[in-house]
Amino acid sequence: MPTRKAAPKKAAAKSVAAKKAVAKKATAKKATPRKAAAKAAAVEKAPAKKASAKKAPVKKAPVKKAPAKKAAVKRAPAKKAPGRAATPRAAVAPTPTAPPPPPPPPAPIDVGEPTPGEVTVAFEGPGPQRRLTVAFRIILAIPHLLYLFVLSIAAAFAVIGAWFAALFLGRVPEGLAIFLGRVVQYNARFIAYTQLLMTDRYPPFSLDAEDYVVSVSTSPTKLNRAAVFFRLIIAIPANIVTSIVMGGLQVMGVFVWLIVLVTGKLPTPLFEAEAAALRYATRFYAYVSLLTPDYPRGLFGDEAGGGAAEPSEPPPAGRPRITRLVLSQAARRLVILFIVLGVLTGVGSGVAGAIQGGRATALQHDLDESHDRLEGQVKQYSTDAQGCAVSGGLDCVHAANNRLADAFEAFGRRIESLKFPTTSIDAAEQLLSDNQALVATLRKLATVNSLTEYQQGAATFQRQANAFDADYQTLYNEIVL
Repeated sequence: MPTRKAAPKKAAAKSVAAKKAVAKKATAKKATPRKAAAKAAAVEKAPAKKASAKKAPVKKAPVKKAPAKKAAVKRAPAKKAPGRAATPRAAVAPTPTAPPPPPPPPAPIDVGEPTPGEVTVAFEGPGPQRRLTVAFRIILAIPHLLYLFVLSIAAAFAVIGAWFAALFLGRVPEGLAIFLGRVVQYNARFIAYTQLLMTDRYPPFSLDAEDYVVSVSTSPTKLNRAAVFFRLIIAIPANIVTSIVMGGLQVMGVFVWLIVLVTGKLPTPLFEAEAAALRYATRFYAYVSLLTPDYPRGLFGDEAGGGAAEPSEPPPAGRPRITRLVLSQAARRLVILFIVLGVLTGVGSGVAGAIQGGRATALQHDLDESHDRLEGQVKQYSTDAQGCAVSGGLDCVHAANNRLADAFEAFGRRIESLKFPTTSIDAAEQLLSDNQALVATLRKLATVNSLTEYQQGAATFQRQANAFDADYQTLYNEIVL
C-alpha cells in the first residue's frame, strides 16, 4: 500500500518540473527577440556615429571662414586712415619669454642701385628753413668754398690721370672713380646749400657722408676709348646748356633768397625746377669726370609713368628720397625761365664784352701811338746828347733836357685825356706819377752846371725811366688782357 501512494507524488513532481521547463523555454524565446533588437540597435548606432564623425569636418568648414571675416575687419582701418599702417590683431605675436635682441644700427640711406654707367641724384623734399641762416648763407658757406677750391685742384689732376687710364684700360680705376664721384657729390651739396637754398642743413665736410638731403650715386662701367679721347669736344653742347641754366639761376638768386627769407621755405615748383637744373649740372660734371658714358639728360624732368617717384622704403631718418623728377607745369615753366635768363645774360655779356673790346682796342691804339711818339723823342734825345758832348757844350745839353721834358709832359697830358676801365685806373695813375717824376728830373738837369750833380741826376733819371717802362707794360697788359 505504501508503494502506490509514493508513485503519485513522483508524478506530481515531474509534472511541476515539466511546467518549469516549458516556462523557461518561453522566457528564453521572448528574450531572444529583445537581444536581437538590442544588437540591431547597436549596429544602427555604430554607422550613425561613423557618419557623424565623417560629417564633423563639414560642420567645421564655416569655422574656417571666420578668419576671412576677421581679415576683412583688418582692412577696415586702412580704408579709414589711408597713410597709416594698421597693425593686424592676428599678426601680434605672443610676448617672448627671452628679451628681444638690440635693434641693428641704422642702415645707410639707399638711393637705389644705379644701372652701370647711370648717375642717380636723390633729393629730400623741401622743408622749413631758419631765416637767420638764410640771411647769412654766403658767410656760412665760406669754409666749404675754400674746401671745394682745394678739392677742385685735386680733382683736376685726378681727371687727367683717369683720362689716361681710361684710354689704355677702357675704364676708370676704382680708386679714382670713388674719389671723383665723391667730389661731384660734394659739389652738388655745396650748390644746393649755398646758391639754390634747397636745404637748411649744413653740408658735411666728409666726402663719404651719406645722410644728407642731396646724394649722388655713380656706377662706373666700361668706356668707349674714342669717346674718352674726344670727351672735352663732345661735352661742349652740354657745357653750353649747363652754363646757360646755371647763369639763369644766378640771376634768379636774389629773388630766391628773398622768397626763402620771407616765407621760410622754398616753394615746391621752384624746388622741382632747381632740382632738375642741379641734376643736369651734376650729370655733366660726372660725364666730364669720366664717371659715366651717358650724355647728360633730364633737364625737364623724367617722363610720368616710368615708375615710382620715391623708393619703396624711406631712409631711416628724414623724409623719403626723390630719385625721379616728374616736373609739374609750373616747374617746367621755371626751367624755361632759367634758360631764357641765362641766354639773355650770355648775350648781354657778349655784347658788353664786344663793346668793351672795341673800347679796349681804341684805347690800346691811342696808348701805342702816344708811347711810340715818346720813344721817338727819347731816341732823338740820345742823338742830341751825343752831338752836344762832341761840340755843343753844356747849353746844348740843357736844351736837349728841356725838349725831352716837354715830350714827357705831352705824353702825360695824353694819358690824362684817355678813359681807362676801372680795373686799369690804378696802373694809369702810377704811370702818370712816374711821368711827373721824370719831368721834374729833366727840368732839374737842364739847370745843373756841375758835372758831379749832372751825373747824379742822370743816374736818378735812369732809375725813374726803368720804373716808367715797367709801369707802362703793366698798364698795357691790363688793357689788352
